[in-house]
Amino acid sequence: MTFAPVQVSATDGPMPDTVEQFKAIRAQGGTTVDVVITHTDLVNDEELLELVELEVRELATQNGLSVDAMTRSQGV
Repeated sequence: MTFAPVQVSATDGPMPDTVEQFKAIRAQGGTTVDVVITHTDLVNDEELLELVELEVRELATQNGLSVDAMTRSQGV
């Protein structure tokens, strides 16, 4: 079961509310999640973007979820 996308800002990375969203999705029986990394136009370092993606994947795994799709978006 896939839920609506979870947004994570590329400038901030995963925040405590990201974990709360993952927990809520898991509590509702979700097993996968779609993630949109926003504000990628404000980050000029590809390695930093990759680090944000890695952190999100690790948090998802720690909360019993797998990432079905990871999308980058400029702006919100």
